[in-house]
Amino acid sequence: MQRSRYEHLLQDPDPRRWYMDLSRGSEATADVNLRRLGRFCEIMGVKPNDLLNMDDRSLKNLILDFISVMEKENYTGSYTYSFIKSVKS
Repeated sequence: MQRSRYEHLLQDPDPRRWYMDLSRGSEATADVNLRRLGRFCEIMGVKPNDLLNMDDRSLKNLILDFISVMEKENYTGSYTYSFIKSVKS
């Protein structure tokens, strides 16, 4: 399990609450979503709480920029969408 790389995100109450809610269904799913959220934040230079405090337009633009980054790296659309799904949750 690679959660340790992004475990620091769980020190904040909001991401921890989100993680705990996901883990009620499946701890494996929660771990995968935590890694995806952590990597998204790393790539885009934001923190999870930054995402919570963004207005809809800013968040949409950030996601579109992320899609562009992933396309340049030749990642598939389905892989990229898995990150977006984590961010939206």
